Amino acid sequence: MAKVTTMFKDKTKHGKKPVPKKPKAVKEPKAKKEPKAKKAALVVADPAAIVESPEMRKAKAVEYDHKIRQIETDLKSNFVDLGYILIEMETQKLYEEVTDKNGKAFTSFDKWLKDAAPFSRASGYAAKESIKNLMGFIPKEELKQMPRFAVETIAKLPKEKRSSPKIRHSAKKHTRKQFEKTVREEAPDSHIEQTANIRVDKSARKIADRAIEVEQWVEGLTGVPETLESIFSKYLLAPCELEAYQGLTNEEAYLKAHPEEQDAPEGNVGQREAS
Repeated sequence: MAKVTTMFKDKTKHGKKPVPKKPKAVKEPKAKKEPKAKKAALVVADPAAIVESPEMRKAKAVEYDHKIRQIETDLKSNFVDLGYILIEMETQKLYEEVTDKNGKAFTSFDKWLKDAAPFSRASGYAAKESIKNLMGFIPKEELKQMPRFAVETIAKLPKEKRSSPKIRHSAKKHTRKQFEKTVREEAPDSHIEQTANIRVDKSARKIADRAIEVEQWVEGLTGVPETLESIFSKYLLAPCELEAYQGLTNEEAYLKAHPEEQDAPEGNVGQREAS
């Protein structure tokens, strides 16, 4: 039997031995990701539901009581401090020592105040005039214990009544209604009328302050109540623009449209001042 020789082709190059292949790396199974913990929902506690110890309640009450009393004290003293500062700024011409945003020195008290306090200029003039009338009659520290309405009212009283012990005591301790009653009893010839507040927002207050300033400048007035009376009187006497009431003033037109008001006593509502 003939021998069969099987020839195998050498697949190596240049007779080199074949390089064994590297075994494939076995991939390890990925670890399962743990689910992210859900964020706890933000719970807003109702202040009324918070349980406080008696000591915590007592401490909070004392703290808030002190703050409110301090705010009340500041509101009273600010008007008085404003008056004293403005008097000194004006009399000593201290406004000449400061400059505006452009670096120019102020040439008058009015220009300085308009720049320094554009929204409270009318209050500034009221404070300045009130303190001028009260200097020498009531000490500064005592005035700081009085609300603004009392300071302005006492400043308009005759000189012999500005130091009245009863009026000063009432100004510091009583409500506005009780104070005005005391003033009418102690100074019946002063014609102090009962007042009421009209509260307005910031934009309306800005317009009101500007109207007061303009009217004071035009008419040479100083006090806020008489300035408001002047403004309101001019409006009532102005020609009515409603077509059905031409030839009449605003007040006459109103009375014609509301005949029931013809015999209404004057002063029912009382004098009002913006606050």
